[in-house]
Amino acid sequence: MKQIAGVWIPDSDDHFHIYLNRESTWINGKGTYHYDRLLKALQYTKGFDTAVDVGAHVGLWSMHLAERFNQVWAFEPNWDNYECLKKNVPSNVITETFALGAIHGELKLNCIGDNSGKTHVSDAPMTNTVLSRPLDYYDLNIDFLKIDVEGYELLVLRGAAETLMRCKPTVVIEDGPPELAARYGIDSREASKFLKSLGATQQANIRHDYIFSWD
Repeated sequence: MKQIAGVWIPDSDDHFHIYLNRESTWINGKGTYHYDRLLKALQYTKGFDTAVDVGAHVGLWSMHLAERFNQVWAFEPNWDNYECLKKNVPSNVITETFALGAIHGELKLNCIGDNSGKTHVSDAPMTNTVLSRPLDYYDLNIDFLKIDVEGYELLVLRGAAETLMRCKPTVVIEDGPPELAARYGIDSREASKFLKSLGATQQANIRHDYIFSWD
């Protein structure tokens, strides 16, 4: 791994190497990723005990969530990313290598070496098999949930439905280019529709990131 802008990233990553050096806002001596979206989502957050970061990557959100919440659960199944995540976050971040999805089982990950943020569930050759659990399995009381899993957001939400209805957290989801969700046979807007079906209201969106909360 290598350290860029105060953040540990995998050796093979070129995308975040460039982004952190050239485009990111620096906070407390470290580069950030989409920090404006994090700040926007926090405006709709009512409690600050527990946050969950799904698709935590190397901890670019987790390390800042940890400054505001008593504890953060960070899920990152890509092992190279996970090793960096552990080095980047403080002690109140609980790190997990499980993928999150709709059910207990196994998933195959396609790990894109030169852009570590593009790791996604795939049946393509050269994939890695990881264990998957639903978020509901953890029975957490959460105040904030961020999901960025390259088109797999709906499956994560389905596995978190009981937690969402019980806790009504602020939710940030990436609802990116249609082709990301399409590789799972999902329409790109289904994740947002699912949250609305549970009673959540869309409060804002910044490019491909959508912010939801319950009244």
